[in-house]
Amino acid sequence: MYKNWSIESLFNSKERIYIVPSIYGLIFAAGVLWLIFSIFNLRQNHPALSILAFALGILYVLGMNQTNDNLAGIEVIEVKPPHGAVGEPTQIKITLENRSNEPRFLVSVQFTKTKKPNTAIIKSLPPGAKKSVELTLIGTTRGVHQLPRLRISTLFPLGLFFSWKYRQMNQNHWVYPRPEGKPLDLFDAMQGGDNLNVTPMRENEEFLGHRPFQLGDSPRRIDWKAHARGKPWLIKEFEANQKPSYLIQWKRLEPMGDEAKLSQIARWVIDCYEGSYAYSLILPSKTIPLGSGLNHLWACLRELAVFSGDNHETHS
Repeated sequence: MYKNWSIESLFNSKERIYIVPSIYGLIFAAGVLWLIFSIFNLRQNHPALSILAFALGILYVLGMNQTNDNLAGIEVIEVKPPHGAVGEPTQIKITLENRSNEPRFLVSVQFTKTKKPNTAIIKSLPPGAKKSVELTLIGTTRGVHQLPRLRISTLFPLGLFFSWKYRQMNQNHWVYPRPEGKPLDLFDAMQGGDNLNVTPMRENEEFLGHRPFQLGDSPRRIDWKAHARGKPWLIKEFEANQKPSYLIQWKRLEPMGDEAKLSQIARWVIDCYEGSYAYSLILPSKTIPLGSGLNHLWACLRELAVFSGDNHETHS
């Protein structure tokens, strides 16, 4: 299902690294300046203080250079297309590679401009190595949304400077309706119950025989032909080991708002997937044929994510 994306297609990879002093860097710089100012105001010569001030200044400059270099050559090489329900956290796996000849340390990865942003930290990344991290993203509205911009940052080695660079992701985040509503009662559906508005479909079922009618049995299982011949109410029984498939239809849902219908359908297709049942989906503007498995589930959820009420109106 997933595929690797090239650097060029995955994001805009123009290298531009930013750097500013951290709060500790500002305090450090203020201390060095105060020391230099004190040396100039002392009437006597103090070589030790001069050497100390010079050494601290060199350390400050070297720290700035090392922090900047700690991000050079780090690239995002893979992002797996994320899917998630409205309001629920989605784990997005991101793989980074160190394309430089030097190891990188304490690299942070974070999405920008997101609610409740979280940060993943890579403690070390040797030359040529690849490492994956997971970031959480919460979709607030149904639909297809471009992934937020990614920020890769570091404070290594001294914590005196904060350096970062951005990667604009060119991938989408699919947000489908939150699965809600009645559960898919497989036993009731196999008995032909219509309270769920889900039609079970069977192929090559083996008829086993009859049993007496019991209160609560679905009318769909009654042998009406036998009853017309004067026999008592009988229920047809079929081979139970064969799993049914399901036809989920928009038009058979009870009256409710479009979003509620989408949530109910999302619940049913996920229930079918988790139960390893084949199913098909008929929406006003789209029909997904019978299938099963993860790819089939994503195909259905994607149609629910992009469902438009306008299409419903034109087909109603």
